[in-house]
Amino acid sequence: MILDIFVPLFFFLNDVNTHIKNYKTNKYYVPLEHFLKKEDLEKIEKKLQIQSILAEMNSLLLLDNYQDFSKKLDILKTYPEAESYYLYYLAVFETKQKNYIKSRMYLEQSISLNPDFDPAWNLLGYIQSINFDYENALKSFQKAVLLNRFHPVYCFNLAKTYYLVNETSKALNEIQRCIKMRDNYGEFFYLKGLILEKSSPEQALESYYEALNRNFQHEEFLVSYFELSLKHQNTKSIAKLIDVTKNSRLPIMIVLRFQAFIRFGEIENASKEFFNMFLNHFKTEKEFQEIQTKITEDVKKFYCANTKEFLLFVNQNQKHLQKYKLDFLQEAQNATCPQIIPITPKDPIVQPAL
Repeated sequence: MILDIFVPLFFFLNDVNTHIKNYKTNKYYVPLEHFLKKEDLEKIEKKLQIQSILAEMNSLLLLDNYQDFSKKLDILKTYPEAESYYLYYLAVFETKQKNYIKSRMYLEQSISLNPDFDPAWNLLGYIQSINFDYENALKSFQKAVLLNRFHPVYCFNLAKTYYLVNETSKALNEIQRCIKMRDNYGEFFYLKGLILEKSSPEQALESYYEALNRNFQHEEFLVSYFELSLKHQNTKSIAKLIDVTKNSRLPIMIVLRFQAFIRFGEIENASKEFFNMFLNHFKTEKEFQEIQTKITEDVKKFYCANTKEFLLFVNQNQKHLQKYKLDFLQEAQNATCPQIIPITPKDPIVQPAL
């Protein structure tokens, strides 16, 4: 979330620049009640210059253009009144280089000069959380929110830290406040889902669905969402995830797709994922052991539902499959399959009885 803290640090009315320009060309333009002394105008101009430098620095950081960023940082250093901002941007630069000791040093110096500088408190909390110092991170994020209550990133960081220290009620209240401010952030809905998973899995699934609708597709999120959807047989979510993950090459995603298809009777689709899973993934025994218990019952179900193709696959790939996979597949053939009755139920529309 570091990039989200690069925001302009001064806010002015849109007509300030216009007043300055017109004052220089026609001093009678400025109404008497708004007349500004020359030194006041110079102060505003200097603030606008600093604001412009900061905006350019933000853009350069987003582009990873550190060479030009350093040049702007040198210019910022020439403004004594901007020292706390200069130290903050030094901290930002060091954070991006993962030099957290230097970054924290600069932030502490920046905050000592300007205790009400909310971006510095937020970045300090971020660095503390990286070091799993959630107690102090919580205090830093609380301070940032206190100084700027309507910044969605500060709100999110505070909510996430409440979640990490098991303050679930406070975490939920804070993330709901974040969503009210910015309901287009998928990550906000993901965090809300994480908070609700244990107490209200159905609400968590709804939150995850909203996150996915906002095109939030981080791998960790998709895996958590898929696993919870399968656990609660939520077909609305499973159908959405099947579509979203159709091009995924992530091994665990292949497993989850196989489980979804076999559990809902889509044997042909399950076959594709089964072959992919055993031929192209989990090529070390350690990797396979991590998913072996998870897939055992589903592989047995696949064997019972598609015995002929299962046995053909094993026989044709004796030379291609690792021994630990062959042993596992051999064990799966000991499954007790349900009795197959040749008379199957009919649907009056799909398969009319008459």
